[in-house]
Amino acid sequence: MYYDSASGTYRIWCVEGDYEPVSTAVLVAVASIRGVEPDELEPLPSAVDPDALNSLVEHWHTHDGDAMGSISFTFADCEVTVSADGEIEIDAAAMPVRPRT
Repeated sequence: MYYDSASGTYRIWCVEGDYEPVSTAVLVAVASIRGVEPDELEPLPSAVDPDALNSLVEHWHTHDGDAMGSISFTFADCEVTVSADGEIEIDAAAMPVRPRT
């Protein structure tokens, strides 16, 4: 993961063959950016269906790079965009995270 100072966003890539599904990568990345443990964030399903997200990215990967598109959602006060090319962009400029109680 790296911080893109030009856009003010964090970027990671989820490539085929990674050991974790994209939903887990999003959860861990947002927790890292926010400086909290993943279980301190709101549940990911409150923002996006993790199984559907994983299936969509898997579908994109099976099209040998021909797939185009992206999906965006808000999670833990971050705007998250997952693109068909495997890039995950996280804009954390929103309000600070509120840990679950």
